[in-house]
Amino acid sequence: MHVVAIVAHPDDADIFCGGTLAKHAARGDRVTIAHMTRGEYGGLGADTEAEIADVREREARASGEVLGADAVEFLDFA
Repeated sequence: MHVVAIVAHPDDADIFCGGTLAKHAARGDRVTIAHMTRGEYGGLGADTEAEIADVREREARASGEVLGADAVEFLDFA
């Protein structure tokens, strides 16, 4: 089975269906997490949108690894 989670922002998959994705990965299913955006508007402080997006993308990739995802993709919608 191949499970695909399509979410708007980095961390949405973790919050909304992280346990389900991890369970599928643990039983050997292929798991892909596709993020519509890189989360460039989700930061606080003086960081630029590009800096925020870089951090959130790194965090989402690390989270995907913890969840056991085979692929973590970013579709780069604004």
